[in-house]
Amino acid sequence: MRGSTRRTAAFAAACVTAVGIVVAGCTPTRTPEPGGTSPAVSPGATGTPTPTPATTPTPTEDPVVPDPAASATAPPAPGASLDGVTVALTVAGYLPDTREVVVTGYADVVGDGGTCVASLARAGSAPVTVSAPAAPDATTTSCALSIPRSALTAGTWSATLTYQTAGGSVTSPATDVEVPA
Repeated sequence: MRGSTRRTAAFAAACVTAVGIVVAGCTPTRTPEPGGTSPAVSPGATGTPTPTPATTPTPTEDPVVPDPAASATAPPAPGASLDGVTVALTVAGYLPDTREVVVTGYADVVGDGGTCVASLARAGSAPVTVSAPAAPDATTTSCALSIPRSALTAGTWSATLTYQTAGGSVTSPATDVEVPA
């Protein structure tokens, strides 16, 4: 079996397993009976469902709903310093099916604008750099870039991810990426 066929089969098996787990966790929803009980069902010795009473909890206080805006980092003002901001490089690897190196990660700030830069360096080769607009989300600013195999030589490359704004730039620690021959 070829490598890509084997990977495709493994991916399909993982998807089927994940769907099976989700479906196995599904249970029918029942309407509570008068008196605060709900007819929970448990299998008996013969496999026939047997109702089991379950109590419905009664809230004693108003529920506390967290304010999502309170947990999000405020966007930096244009030209603001990036002091204290870090960049996490979450994926750096070669994809043989698409023949490219992908570099993804995020800055731990919600930025309005900015640029993501993926850099690959290797002794004896010219550095390769690509950039793309940064994508702010609820709590971070995300980056996803790719570098075609044709721009790289075979061997181990050191990948970094940089988030740049008018206020400066922050770079992730380097991660090795193996590019096959």
